[in-house]
Amino acid sequence: MEEADVSSPAPSFSLGSVVTGVSVAVAAACLYLYVKERSRAAQLASTQADERVEYERMVEFRKSERQGRVAAEKALRNVRHELQQCQARERAREQHVDASVDGSARDVASASPSSSSSSSESDTAQAVRRDGNRKKRGGQSTAATTPSSSGSYMFEPIGILESVYKKRIGTPRQGLVVEAGRARVRVRCKQASQALEGLADFTHCWVLFVFHNNTNTHKTSYRAKVHPPRMNNAHEGQRTVGLFGTRTPHRPCPIGISVCRIESITGAVVNLSGIDLIDGTPILDLKPYVHGYDDLGEFDVIKHNASWLSHDFVHFDRVQWEPEAEAALNDAYQGAAARRTLAKSMYTDSTQARHFIDQVLATDIRPAHRLKETDVAFRVPLDAFIVEYSVATAESVVTVLSISIADGTTSSLGDDDDNDDASAATTTTTTTTVQEEDS
Repeated sequence: MEEADVSSPAPSFSLGSVVTGVSVAVAAACLYLYVKERSRAAQLASTQADERVEYERMVEFRKSERQGRVAAEKALRNVRHELQQCQARERAREQHVDASVDGSARDVASASPSSSSSSSESDTAQAVRRDGNRKKRGGQSTAATTPSSSGSYMFEPIGILESVYKKRIGTPRQGLVVEAGRARVRVRCKQASQALEGLADFTHCWVLFVFHNNTNTHKTSYRAKVHPPRMNNAHEGQRTVGLFGTRTPHRPCPIGISVCRIESITGAVVNLSGIDLIDGTPILDLKPYVHGYDDLGEFDVIKHNASWLSHDFVHFDRVQWEPEAEAALNDAYQGAAARRTLAKSMYTDSTQARHFIDQVLATDIRPAHRLKETDVAFRVPLDAFIVEYSVATAESVVTVLSISIADGTTSSLGDDDDNDDASAATTTTTTTTVQEEDS
């Protein structure tokens, strides 16, 4: 008998079950990858947020550090300046006393031998007293024009300027660019009112001053060649010129000179306009501007400037005011606020103040490093006010957004608004001409 074929049947797989299994596996893999990618994205976003916070914290820290360093440097410059002045005054006083004593001793030595010692001592004492009386009557010590052993000279300012320009930003490069800018000098030397007699007979005067707030006052050196702001870079590739061929404030002897209009003189106070110096500038001298001599108008001479000097002044076509800003300026000179405003302002009404502000803003006083900024508001202290404005360069229009009475300090504006092209002067904590003069 033949044996039956009892081999087991072959397993059967349907195509549908295979496809279903593969689909489930693919879906699981996709889900896994999706969850993993979402997790990575969330982790990356968290890391970026932390980095952004850390970056902002670092920027704020560096800003605070810079502001603190600038404030410390300014305070150090002021202290060093005051110390140098005290030391110079002390040396001059000692030299003057020594000269007086030496002169008295020579007088005594040349006297008759029969003179008694008491008579000699009396003559010496009288000589010293006479010298002291001469100093009191004459006001300033003659030591100012007597060179020291090193050949240097020491001068005392005749007064400190009070100006409508409180910071370097906003101060014009030349005084006559903003004719409405005002200032006053309180001459503090002895017999000041008598010394000023006759100056009011002239329309203008020369003002000699000290660049007391130069940005490099803490340095002992200076650059022999500089790049003035108005140098035409296209002129034969020239980019620098010797400092004596410019009006840079960074000079071996940081002394400047400006022409100003004399508005009036009352007692020992000289009121000026067309000024380009900021509040606190030490004034060394006032000299009359003699028309026909100083302007060379009566002389047949060839007058020209250096070929590299650009004569293009940036000047906006129009300065417009927002209604709120205009109302705030008018209110400042009316009612109860008028007394507070007039105590700080050099202008007696809002019309004069607005004319001054319009002239300043029309000259484009923005710092060079912020000229390309758009849709931003700039702030500048002018006279008794803090003025906030915006610039539409394409339309050549400046808009005054708001105006408020200054609280007596401009430190909140920061030094980023200052132009470091030039410098200024001060024996106090205030500032002077800063923008580098045009040539």
